[in-house]
Amino acid sequence: MKILFMGTPDYAKTILQSLIDKYEIVGVYTQPDKIVGRKRVLTSPLVKILAENNNLPVFQPNNLNNEIENIKELNPDFIVVAAFGQILPKEILEIAPCINLHASLLPKYRGASPIQTAILNGDTWTGVTAMKMDIGLDTGDILAYQYCEVKDKNAPQLFDELALIASELTLFVIENYKKIVPLKQNNAISTYSPKITKKDGEIFFDDALKIAKLIQKNYGDFYILGFSIGSSVASFVASKVDVLGLFLVGVFDSIAGLAKRKYGVGFSWLYRYRFETFRFVQNVNAKTYIFVSVDDELTYIENARELKKHVKNLEFYKELEGLSHKELLWHVEARDKIVPLIFIIFLVLNLCHKYKLCEEWLVLCNFGMMLNI
Repeated sequence: MKILFMGTPDYAKTILQSLIDKYEIVGVYTQPDKIVGRKRVLTSPLVKILAENNNLPVFQPNNLNNEIENIKELNPDFIVVAAFGQILPKEILEIAPCINLHASLLPKYRGASPIQTAILNGDTWTGVTAMKMDIGLDTGDILAYQYCEVKDKNAPQLFDELALIASELTLFVIENYKKIVPLKQNNAISTYSPKITKKDGEIFFDDALKIAKLIQKNYGDFYILGFSIGSSVASFVASKVDVLGLFLVGVFDSIAGLAKRKYGVGFSWLYRYRFETFRFVQNVNAKTYIFVSVDDELTYIENARELKKHVKNLEFYKELEGLSHKELLWHVEARDKIVPLIFIIFLVLNLCHKYKLCEEWLVLCNFGMMLNI
């Protein structure tokens, strides 16, 4: 049995390994090498590395339209596709049966990010669909399904589990291909999972609690830092979600109050955002660290001193002098107090995680900075 494989990331690498162990691989198509990271290192796809380690021919075209004749010459019995990253032209689909291993239960979550979308939507179940490809985007006939439970798994864990499921499903479909009766997808109930971009990472106040819960689900308990408006939002989150610690810099009583102080006029519509710091810190069980300036032009020192009385578990409180609101977070005394705390805790938690002593990860959420207040 001759197999031509097309795939790029770790998910695809796992599937390719299962095929290498059982069939003749006549070629491997993957995406071109890309520059990765701040050091801009040219990096090969994981599929390419695996293929080269097994002395398999590797092809990395920018466009498959120029590869039709080459694929015909390879004469595969099946073309197996997993997270390849390019659309297959109709001419290639006609060379041999093209089997795609899509990481969702089609027709749910067609598109580029089915695993992440399942987690974000809080799905109970997800899985892998083996599909005979057509010219549409994940619209081909279904050849086989395999389910798995999402539970509290994060994206990397789910990727690994679904990759193993896809590997088994691939072998099953190839061995039983002639016996399988394809099932048409029901387009009426189809959904789409778009490619995740940097814009999807933007955090808004209305999403703060949702984001915190997602962080906790995927990474474990975390510390939260709030500056300016963020101090109120951070207190709100910490009162709803168990955090390891709460850092408040430039605290104030409410968003509406801060707006009135900054612009000299009240905005009635802001009162619907009832993020009163005083009310929320009373329900925060975590250790709380507060940094304020007696000369802050936006947040009166009296507010901080009153707030201090309501904090349930005050670990540290510092009043600095001669600092404006914007200077407060960057002052060397405040920074030297916060950074070592963050660094030491981060180091300890990572060592604990490495040696299986605990499962806590540090995530520093800095709300409010984007508002330039």
